Amino acid sequence: MPGIVLFKRRWLTGSDDLVLPCFILALLHFTLLIVIIVYVTTSPDIVQYSNVDLNYLVGRNANASFITKVSCAQKVRRISFGYVGLLAGATLLELTIARFSMLGTILNAEKREPISYFLYFRFVVGISELAYTIGAAVHLSGNWDKCHSILSSYNIPI
Repeated sequence: MPGIVLFKRRWLTGSDDLVLPCFILALLHFTLLIVIIVYVTTSPDIVQYSNVDLNYLVGRNANASFITKVSCAQKVRRISFGYVGLLAGATLLELTIARFSMLGTILNAEKREPISYFLYFRFVVGISELAYTIGAAVHLSGNWDKCHSILSSYNIPI
């Protein structure tokens, strides 16, 4: 197979070599996606406080610690579902790359020509995942000391 041309450079990897790595990466992303969804939908603190109207509580001068619990739970849920969206998009893109990598034959490589565009897009999605993860970690760590009720959910003894 001819090498893939990406970033104006010919690589020693052919497009047909991407099938197994993309399937493995899609499987890992899908597993992480399921784990996050199960945790966010079954965690008692997050489920209990996720549907509470925060503006209503502030307007009614509710207990400050209760407002903090609600705010933290909603923040963790929002950030988790944002990452779930990125994971779902990455998983679908990896499966698409694997599908296009399986098309064609040695002498008929035209069916695999869109692979380079999918790889460029996967690069952008990967950078977005990295930026979102760093931003979420910085954002949560800045407010983590206020979230005592949510903090107990994440304490895992080793």
